[in-house]
Amino acid sequence: MEATLAVKGGEPVFTGAFPAWPQWDETERENLLRVLEARQWGTLGKAALGFAARFAGVIGAKHAIAVNSGTQALQILLQGAGIGHGDEVVVPGYAPVSAASAVAVVGAVPVFSDVTGNDACLDPAALEAQITERTRAILAVHLGGRPCDMAALSRIAASRGLLLFEDCAHAHGAVFDGRCAGTLGDGAVFDFGVGSNLTCGEGGLVATNSEALFEACWPLHTSGRAFKGSSEFGGKVMMGSNGRMAEWEAAVLDAQLDRFAGQSAQRSRNAAVLKEALRAIPGVFVPSDDLRIAVNAYTWFVVRIDAERLGCGRDAFIRALVAEGIPAEPGCTPLYRQGLLDSEGFHTSTGCASGCGGIRLANAERWGETAVWLQGRLLLSGDEQVNAIVQAFRKVAGAYVR
Repeated sequence: MEATLAVKGGEPVFTGAFPAWPQWDETERENLLRVLEARQWGTLGKAALGFAARFAGVIGAKHAIAVNSGTQALQILLQGAGIGHGDEVVVPGYAPVSAASAVAVVGAVPVFSDVTGNDACLDPAALEAQITERTRAILAVHLGGRPCDMAALSRIAASRGLLLFEDCAHAHGAVFDGRCAGTLGDGAVFDFGVGSNLTCGEGGLVATNSEALFEACWPLHTSGRAFKGSSEFGGKVMMGSNGRMAEWEAAVLDAQLDRFAGQSAQRSRNAAVLKEALRAIPGVFVPSDDLRIAVNAYTWFVVRIDAERLGCGRDAFIRALVAEGIPAEPGCTPLYRQGLLDSEGFHTSTGCASGCGGIRLANAERWGETAVWLQGRLLLSGDEQVNAIVQAFRKVAGAYVR
């Protein structure tokens, strides 16, 4: 006899706690005290410059610029590449809103392309049809931490003379085809917000192997002052805003980076257990593996449900999981359904009066309606919590499956 779902009055599978996030220890406290006593709390201090250099070394990038948010990082990268009014940037139709809003803020128009049915990353097969004479760049969003098919996207970008950028907000430490996310295109951005696997509450970073792009981006984050190869200001003053990372943020990030490799390995181990178990549950779809992906960062563990087979909608499934003690979320809404292109701000920024009417991307819709997201912190759990996640999925799917 099947157990009664907790949402219907039954006993929940799990009543314990999952790991809290963010995590910290005395290293963060010591680093913050060091910044306090140094009396250089901002404006390109040693902590911010040091963290940028250290992170660049970790991912294998030649250059990095630490800034105050991932969204600001993306705006700086686009502006540094000379993208603005009259240009188009192809973005996935299913992604966090900043992937489109940052494009619009710099004056360019985001053009939505479909994602794959397997992993919700930009679909190379759908991309070509979205490229026009105004297209300047492709933005690959490594959703949840799983790298896009950067080999295929690189071939398309090269053949069409386009820039290829990576949004690595979810992809700290991800590895595709032997290289770290953030080094697979012309430039990349990272986010260090509170939900990121590497966090200081807020913060971001621009990474690139291009000397020219680095030098073009630098003044945009530091009030227009050109880069001289040191922490000092100098050279001609250009257009720019203040996007610099505070020393406090960098101090926390430096400490977070000390434990990052161990956390990443634990997420991978637990994700492997979850994938194997959930794939055996009728009505639950887990993305298939890609042998080129050595590391999926798993900022989010993202699956999809088959609502028709289960006989319940995604939202009902999530409510049932939450009642069983598993914090689950619905994730993104397709970008073209969020009203961005119909807002007055979009019209003013881009000069484009067209809205999103009529846009419908099949796989973006499918993920938007059926995806279930689990926070990466759950993957830092022990065996008991991981088993509870599996048992809750089994219980909920078993209660609904037809």
